[in-house]
Amino acid sequence: MWKRIGAAGVCLLLLCNVLCMALCPVLGLEYEMRNKGLWLLCVTIALFALLLRGGDSGFRLTMLPLLCLGLFVLFIGASDIRFCEYMLMLADLALAAALFFRAGAGKWAKAVAGGLSALLVLPVVLFIGLAFIFGDFGYTTAMSSTSPGGTYHIDVRIVDEGALGGRTFYALYPSGAPVDLPFGTLGRPLASFQDGWIDPADLKITWQDESTPVVNHHIWHWQKEN
Repeated sequence: MWKRIGAAGVCLLLLCNVLCMALCPVLGLEYEMRNKGLWLLCVTIALFALLLRGGDSGFRLTMLPLLCLGLFVLFIGASDIRFCEYMLMLADLALAAALFFRAGAGKWAKAVAGGLSALLVLPVVLFIGLAFIFGDFGYTTAMSSTSPGGTYHIDVRIVDEGALGGRTFYALYPSGAPVDLPFGTLGRPLASFQDGWIDPADLKITWQDESTPVVNHHIWHWQKEN
């Protein structure tokens, strides 16, 4: 029983980012993946423990496709991934594959799980391979500014994509938002917009008053956008 509970917990860990990204738009919220390295490390430890302790064959079969789905969503939702995080991905894939091949399930169950895993693992491995060839695809700088009275604050993410350019994301939140979760942040911005890449040294945010930010000398009348 405890082995099944532990395996179910690993499944939940693999799918936590997937569930957050799928459910948040329905609830009118936004989920931003952060702490990617921590999530990957937790997955590594959980899969290794599952490999040592054993468990239900059905759970063993599901680890590889669920991991591939989690990694696929990570590539979509993450703006930058480090070399050490790619190494953890490879370790996780190896552990999940070992669990898959050690599962004593039936031939048809293994064939279905194997086919689904193949469809998901190919783009993941391709992305990791391209990252090793061309280097990291992006580097994110996070900055913030709080209004004088602390009522609002702006979160800024500057994504440098090298020769591809980059993007800058601005989000205005009330005090206390977004909420920090173990592997990301959850919140509903009052307003947001996206612009081209800007050198972090050139970014300037001031406040005209408690509720009116000035971003790079442009007054952001976010109330008119809502």
